[in-house]
Amino acid sequence: MTDLPYVYAALVFLLAGLAAVVVHSRRRFGFRAAGLAAAFVALVAAYAGLSDILSRAKPVAWEIAGGGVEGFEVLFADVPPGGTIHLLLRAPGADEPRLYALPWSAQIATQLERALAETETAPALLRASDGLFENDVEDRERIFYAAPVPALPRKDWARF
Repeated sequence: MTDLPYVYAALVFLLAGLAAVVVHSRRRFGFRAAGLAAAFVALVAAYAGLSDILSRAKPVAWEIAGGGVEGFEVLFADVPPGGTIHLLLRAPGADEPRLYALPWSAQIATQLERALAETETAPALLRASDGLFENDVEDRERIFYAAPVPALPRKDWARF
């Protein structure tokens, strides 16, 4: 979401250019005033829409950059029966996690609940494979799995 201000800035410049064309046209004053008002309303609506997007889960089908990344860390999972599955995922090397929404599927729900149960019984991290972003639900294999927690680095006791 750190790219959102740049998207809004590009939209501001685009609408400012269109407003400049309208103002410098040889139309009546009412037409030019209506063009400026429309540009202002479009800027306010774009700001309201983009700020609303920040609080919503992104549908998995809309993900463009997530494919090809191996082993997302699942930070949170909400699996209501028959509802939308919400996942908070962190990609390896990413600064901030992303919230995704999956359409409910019995296969995915059971995989996720089984992996959650495995992480509760033994120390493990819940992971999601890149198959999460497959378009065809039937082609998805094992998406969620419990990965063991990596061992802590060895200490050099000779220094102490």
